[in-house]
Amino acid sequence: MPEYLRRVKVQMPVHKTEGHTDGKAKFKFLPAKDVRRALGVDYGRKHIGVAVSTMGWAPRPLQFIRGGGIVELMRMAQDVVDVAMEEQCDAIIVGLPVTHQGSLYKRATDSQQGRRCRNFAHTVLALSDKHSIGVFLVDERGTSQEAGALLDIVGSGQRRKGRKDSVAAALILSTFFADPGAALRVRLRNR
Repeated sequence: MPEYLRRVKVQMPVHKTEGHTDGKAKFKFLPAKDVRRALGVDYGRKHIGVAVSTMGWAPRPLQFIRGGGIVELMRMAQDVVDVAMEEQCDAIIVGLPVTHQGSLYKRATDSQQGRRCRNFAHTVLALSDKHSIGVFLVDERGTSQEAGALLDIVGSGQRRKGRKDSVAAALILSTFFADPGAALRVRLRNR
């Protein structure tokens, strides 16, 4: 178990559902409009950019997570969940590059990178489910280019490697908090 998980006990907000007759308490994730603190994720094969924000105020880019191939998928997803727990987030927002003819709601219209992002979001959900951290997909069209332009303006120079991905994750969070109703909640496939 990582050191920071031993030091911090994280209480995640969970709502009980009403009206169940089987006598067992059932839980659900927060709806998008009720998310207070979220972790934004810009998934890439080389770097995974992450940022955190509370209620959309001043999204803060964090240190990127080193990417890898399909073999490293579980490690990368676990790293994202660990950061979300450390930052006490109640949702993880994954950017999905939607094509011009595509839709956030139609898997069949995803590009190759879109399929990778969607699969990564499902892997993150499988690992975060036990912590009651919801996972949402958001249209991230153009966030990497916009992040690159922002870094050019501030003149980040040599430190740009990987930083662009975390700035893009901050832009993904801004998109989510600007219109949480446009986000798609990721659900486990076997439910």
